[in-house]
This record gives sequence, structure tokens and C-alpha cells, in this order.
Amino acid sequence: MQNDNQTCLLLIFVLKKFWIIYLLLKLLPITHDKKISSITLYLKEEIKVRIIRTLYLFSHISMVHNVIGFTST
Repeated sequence: MQNDNQTCLLLIFVLKKFWIIYLLLKLLPITHDKKISSITLYLKEEIKVRIIRTLYLFSHISMVHNVIGFTST
């Protein structure tokens, strides 16, 4: 049970970090400099991908914990 709580807290911490970075990038003004715009767009997309991967990893870990818990009882 403790591992589940630690995993959940870690997930929340990681998602908060990614979400804050994403929101900060979203607040950046749209510039006419194509280089800066493309970097900002890339970072936004990369953060989205990392959030999705983190959620997927957490759901996979939860399924494994449930299966192991179910088979061990």
C-alpha cells in the first residue's frame, strides 16, 4: 500500500512539473521570429507527449499492481 501512495505522489509531482512548464510556454507571446516560434511549439508538443507517457506508465503500473495483488491473495 505504501508503494502505491509513493507512486501516486511521484506521478502528481511529475505531472505538476510538466503542467507548469506547459502553462508557462503557453503564456509566451506569439512572435514573428520563426525560430523562437518553432522552438516554443516543439516544447509544447514535447510536454504534451511527456504528460501522456507519464499517465500511460502510471496506468500500466497500476494494472500490474492490481494483477499481482489479485494473484497473490
